[in-house]
Amino acid sequence: MPVDPAPAYISLLSPASRRAARESQWQPTSTADLGLDLIISTLNIDGKHERALKNILLGLDDDVETIRYRQEIIEDLLRVPVLLTQLEGLLPLFSDLAYYAGATEIQMPLQRTLARLGELELYLNAVALLHDYLSSAGANLQSRGLTALRDLVQARSTDSDLVRLRQELPKITEKIRELRSITLGINLDHNLKPIAATLLSINTEPFKGTGLFKRLFGERAEFQGIAELHSVPMKTVSTLDGRIIPAPERA
Repeated sequence: MPVDPAPAYISLLSPASRRAARESQWQPTSTADLGLDLIISTLNIDGKHERALKNILLGLDDDVETIRYRQEIIEDLLRVPVLLTQLEGLLPLFSDLAYYAGATEIQMPLQRTLARLGELELYLNAVALLHDYLSSAGANLQSRGLTALRDLVQARSTDSDLVRLRQELPKITEKIRELRSITLGINLDHNLKPIAATLLSINTEPFKGTGLFKRLFGERAEFQGIAELHSVPMKTVSTLDGRIIPAPERA
């Protein structure tokens, strides 16, 4: 007997049978007309979810089945308050995942690769935490939405590709975090203006600047530059995946 494939995603707002797109009856000024701006600004604690909150509040449904579906989930969260706290703690992680999913403007291949690795690392962490939280709730979860989400996360966490990724990704990210510099080749025109650049190498040692004339006419080490052009100020540095690196460990 064939097994039904796992769904691509689970919505906690609407059951699968009610997800057909419905024509919006709201106008661009509806949030102001209904006084929703204050509610949205209050709920949007980190300033990243205004559009999502607006869509949810303007998408309140009069469909009985959808209302019942949402009430079941609320009853579960009231029955297991620790799960509600745990899910709230995951919101920053989900926000970071949404950032990576929307970071389509990144042009440099190296940056795209680093962003993708960061996204995969966050995704693995999210799956592992969701699996632990939802499994710990046990039989207290009775809503269709949260039990379906638990089944989906269980299927994802045991997927062979995810298991292999969980084994291999730490080795890759460990090497990436050892990187300290890159070597660029810059082509100049007859006026010495840059016209093209290419990545020559990725290094595990940082370059260091020194006096211009001393290095022009003297010996220098492999990672000793002719002259320092720019240096990050001696403050904490925010990395692409949201980590704050102390100044002594800056890249």
